[in-house]
Amino acid sequence: MPDINDLLNNAINNHKNKNYKKAKDLYEKAIKILPSNIDLKIYYGTLLHDIGLYENSIKIFTNLINQKIKLPIIFYNRANIYMKLKSYDDALSDIEICLSLNSKNDQALNIKGLILARLKKHEESLKYFNEAIEYNNKKPHYYLNKGNALGRLSKFNDAICEFNKSIKISSNYYKAYYSRALAKEELGLFDESIKDYEKSYFINNEYFQALTAKSRLLIRLGKFQDGWKLYENRLKENNFILNNNKQNKPVWLGKENLDYKTILLHHEQGLGDTLQFCRYVKLFDTSKTNVVLIVQKQLLNIIKSLDDKIIVKSDTSNLPSYDYFCPLMSLPLAFNSIKETIPVNIPYISTSQDKIKYWKNILGPHKEDKIRVGFAWSGNPNQINDHKRSFTLSEVKDDMSDDIEWINLHNSIRTIDANIISETKIKSIQSKVNDFSDTAAICELVDVVLSVDTSIAHLAASLGKTVYLMLPFYPDFRWMQDDTTTPWYPNIKIIKHKKKSNWSELITIAQNHIINNYKK
Repeated sequence: MPDINDLLNNAINNHKNKNYKKAKDLYEKAIKILPSNIDLKIYYGTLLHDIGLYENSIKIFTNLINQKIKLPIIFYNRANIYMKLKSYDDALSDIEICLSLNSKNDQALNIKGLILARLKKHEESLKYFNEAIEYNNKKPHYYLNKGNALGRLSKFNDAICEFNKSIKISSNYYKAYYSRALAKEELGLFDESIKDYEKSYFINNEYFQALTAKSRLLIRLGKFQDGWKLYENRLKENNFILNNNKQNKPVWLGKENLDYKTILLHHEQGLGDTLQFCRYVKLFDTSKTNVVLIVQKQLLNIIKSLDDKIIVKSDTSNLPSYDYFCPLMSLPLAFNSIKETIPVNIPYISTSQDKIKYWKNILGPHKEDKIRVGFAWSGNPNQINDHKRSFTLSEVKDDMSDDIEWINLHNSIRTIDANIISETKIKSIQSKVNDFSDTAAICELVDVVLSVDTSIAHLAASLGKTVYLMLPFYPDFRWMQDDTTTPWYPNIKIIKHKKKSNWSELITIAQNHIINNYKK
């Protein structure tokens, strides 16, 4: 029988050196010899977490907890796993127990701050990052996390101070350079921001987020040729998900001749991205090239109106054989697009007259004395910058003009808004909406659309409707730097936040513009 101490030490050393398979075998051998050893099970549970077997790891720690073993490390470890699984309420419960057992555990305080940040409680998260730093001011990632929380609160100068502290402790901390670059970009310090993105990638040449972020900034500044080329690095990011090239065919980026070939184009990222970039599909010569386009299910019917010579599908089953593959957002690069050559043949999608007739009956007669406005005030809550671009109805309900007939364009309404929409002037008829072709029909029946940065704005604009687009002070890169117009949609009129303005002010400005231009 092997010496248990040698076996355990060997397992721990392999674990530390990331020889996970060997460590797992050794831990399991040791557990057979000492099945009741708590420390051994904690090591083993931690290993299972490290190799991504989260559910198995949770079982180990849960069994220990069920045995009434109250060690901070057990609750700390399980909280970490719940974080990975995005079970933030469970993670918060565990980390609070951990801190009740040891209130000065700086690692646990830091994790609690991260959990609260995931729950979008950024002010509250700062308290715990500060406490973690109070007990241990030598950990660069504590300052990074605090800086990121400050950035979420739009306190970018304060955030930069924290990133500087992080870099002072660890001069090669690439994540701190990346986060500092994001904050500098928000402040309009573009040259400094680019240097920090480059520094981040120089330190870790597998951190493709830095190159992607730099590419977005270049596109924002109108430097399309360099920007779109660099934007291909998004496909290398660890967290990038694309249901992609199942037949493993070459990626087409504009070089190969497509005559008498078939190309598969695939959506990526959000619904708005698909609506914005599907315009490039019309640049293919469909008399010679077969084009197959995969889009999200909600968009299937409306995107089919793009061109009756292309095949549009919402899944990758029963695909025809194809010769080339291209993600939708790589098409600007493939067509060597610059600001002046963005395809703006608008409208480029449409909805059926039957749909319009159906929704005309539901909406009822257009009130002669009112301007009919399609209204969208929030985007996908899971989008990382949604806190910047969306607002709640409670923020603006008292500012909405009686001269306007407000029509809700959202298919689903957040709970916080659903509870008060009856107190507003908004007409909501969405229970009969099936997909975006219905929303498109409603857009066709309003005089104008007023929207935040969400897929509905792209939908209405690509239909050719006039859209008043309300944007944060520093919006998404696609809108570029102009404060009033965008080269992507000549029919969009931008109304952008000032540094200290609020949504109530933007609504007032937007509706005054609309009333002045549309009042009969």
